[in-house]
Amino acid sequence: MFPVASQKRLATVAFWLLCLSWGSTYVAIKQGLEALPPFFYAGLRFALAGLVLGVWMFFRGNLTRLEKPDWLRVVPASLFMITVNYGLLNWGIERVDSGLSAVVNLATVAISMLGFSLAYRQEPFAWTKAVGIGTGVLGLGLLLGPSAASLGQQLASSRPAEELAIIAIALGSSCYSWGTVLVRPVALRHPAITMSAVQMMIGGIGLLALSGATETIRLDTWRQIFAPTIFGSLMYLVVVGSLLGFTLYQYLLKRWPSSRVALYTFVSPVIAVMLGSLLFGETITGREVGAAFLMLFGAYVAGQLGRAGVTKKAYE
Repeated sequence: MFPVASQKRLATVAFWLLCLSWGSTYVAIKQGLEALPPFFYAGLRFALAGLVLGVWMFFRGNLTRLEKPDWLRVVPASLFMITVNYGLLNWGIERVDSGLSAVVNLATVAISMLGFSLAYRQEPFAWTKAVGIGTGVLGLGLLLGPSAASLGQQLASSRPAEELAIIAIALGSSCYSWGTVLVRPVALRHPAITMSAVQMMIGGIGLLALSGATETIRLDTWRQIFAPTIFGSLMYLVVVGSLLGFTLYQYLLKRWPSSRVALYTFVSPVIAVMLGSLLFGETITGREVGAAFLMLFGAYVAGQLGRAGVTKKAYE
């Protein structure tokens, strides 16, 4: 095994790779939703990723067995984290502004993750951590201020579809946090790659079943998958967003408290803004720079406290 100091550095690198992975998938998601139904598209993404990872582990002889008590946690956690969360998120994104969707989704994950971690007694409460998370939420609101400001107007309007979409996104994010905390005791005892494969397969099958029950999938839908832009976006989500992202996520859950892992919700939007500027020539305003500083500072403050909840044993 690596020394404890090296393990800590590897965990830090894994965190930033996770932020980059999930902060760079937005364009791919939007691209796919222009042509494919939301549940079907999300289901393909996770089912394919879980299948690829499972086959790779089988031929390498790395499959590990989960006991019955483990399945009692893994199955509902997978349905919460992937089927419910991504189903509601994709459904909601089609009905409200993308910026408003991000505000509701990411802020809810950060807050609810801490709440569930405290409720399940996986980590102690501390005001410093609450201040760090609050600072990150403030920065996120500043980054997406114009969209966030429209939240009250949308809720007060007579557009029930948008109101329902906002509620759906927040509910999905809460279920994601709940599933993360629920599965953490199992994740501590099994390889990250095993947990990723099992959860993505369960969640992907759940999404495809939901699609079959609620969406009309025609021959033309299958043809759309192989259009260059759609296929490219799907493969990017499978490889970068799912295979890489969820494996890093499970790896971090074995080493950090759940609420500290959730700090990616403050860093990923910053990466998304930077990539938009580098790849598409989008202008970064002073407001966005200030928001980025607040989110990174909040992640640093909460993360420094989170180190107290990580024992030497977790790295051994």
